[in-house]
Amino acid sequence: MNETELKAYFFPEEKEIIENIQSKIEKKINKQFFTEQIVDIFLDKSRELKKRNCELRLRKQGEKYYLTYKGKVDTSQGYKIREELETQISDGIVLESIFKRMGYKKIREVKKERKFLNYNNCLITIDFFKKIGFVIEIEGTQDDIEKTISFFSLDRQRFKAQTYTDILKLYHISNEKKIKTIKNEEP
Repeated sequence: MNETELKAYFFPEEKEIIENIQSKIEKKINKQFFTEQIVDIFLDKSRELKKRNCELRLRKQGEKYYLTYKGKVDTSQGYKIREELETQISDGIVLESIFKRMGYKKIREVKKERKFLNYNNCLITIDFFKKIGFVIEIEGTQDDIEKTISFFSLDRQRFKAQTYTDILKLYHISNEKKIKTIKNEEP
């Protein structure tokens, strides 16, 4: 199955914008976002998956575990589209040990707070990362994504076909500019 989505990145100092967007969405449809803690562990073996622009993710979401294979990213249509195969598993700790014995290593671990709700055949999520800020993601069909963005009067220019790797690059580029600006302002 393919996943189709757009993401909008917000810097940590834009927290108030995120709170306003969340409030606007909740009020307009009289539904509240659900909140949960997520830990994503990305695994790879000799960078084989990275070379193919694919990912293997083990997710702990509440008390449940999920194993997800994510295929190569396609952004040629203006949306982030990729194959995604996912299954719930009963014991993520054992599965991670099995992968380690097969030569897979943890390449990164990502912790985030996720707020989510379903609307108009779309999954709307707001992810908060302590260091990098916020990401709003809308996943659905291209048509449903556009209708959802329009319905909530969200800034369409902010929504892009980007990956979390792209967002991390934006964050680091922004921080480098801030550091250079501060250094240039010093007497």
